Amino acid sequence: MQSMICQPPTGDILQRVFCITVNRIRGSAFAVPVGAQICLVTAKHLVADLPVGRTSQIGIFTGLKTENVEITPHLSDAADVDIAILETTIAGDPNAHPGLELTSDNVIFGQDTYFLGFPYFDKQIKYQSQRLNNGFPFPLVKKATYSGFSEEIHYLDGHNNPGFSGGPVILTVQNPLKQVIWGVVSGYVSHLGKVAHIQTAHELAYQENSGIIVISSIRHAVQLIQSVYGRLPNANLGR
Repeated sequence: MQSMICQPPTGDILQRVFCITVNRIRGSAFAVPVGAQICLVTAKHLVADLPVGRTSQIGIFTGLKTENVEITPHLSDAADVDIAILETTIAGDPNAHPGLELTSDNVIFGQDTYFLGFPYFDKQIKYQSQRLNNGFPFPLVKKATYSGFSEEIHYLDGHNNPGFSGGPVILTVQNPLKQVIWGVVSGYVSHLGKVAHIQTAHELAYQENSGIIVISSIRHAVQLIQSVYGRLPNANLGR
């Protein structure tokens, strides 16, 4: 039986989440080792304007500045799946931990999860270089509950913020007990409310966060990685 309690994020996943910039839009991505290379997983809507399968550049915040990195984006073909992988020329450390397994199995309704990313970058929140993270900033960590799904779309009960898009969703499974990457943050469901006590001929409305987070299952990233690289991520090879 699976644990309902999700262990807090390990140092391994904290050090694999990055703040990226794509055409001046900030979001999140996380590193997945594939063979001797590093692949980045992110949300499709962040890189949708980049040419698929062709070399482009994105920015990665290194703790002091944003540095350009060459990537080749590959997007999920499924219309409702907000996942992309980015090939990079960054070499992986052969002695490094293979990272958390990427799996869409063993989630249950009401399970605790965590999601990580870089909301409100350079606005309300200042992210500082951290010696423990090779000079990179640590992402923020927020907690949510797995609520349900509708075909390819999954929902969490929690409060997502702009900038978390592309960040990983993690949970804890048993047999054996381990933490895994289960999904990728896409956005949130919004709803309209009326503005009260305003004397006007026109009814005004505002859009607000409903507290329902939209995520995509990580299995689509695994499928993309296997299609592009011809192999599974390093962490999945030991299953």
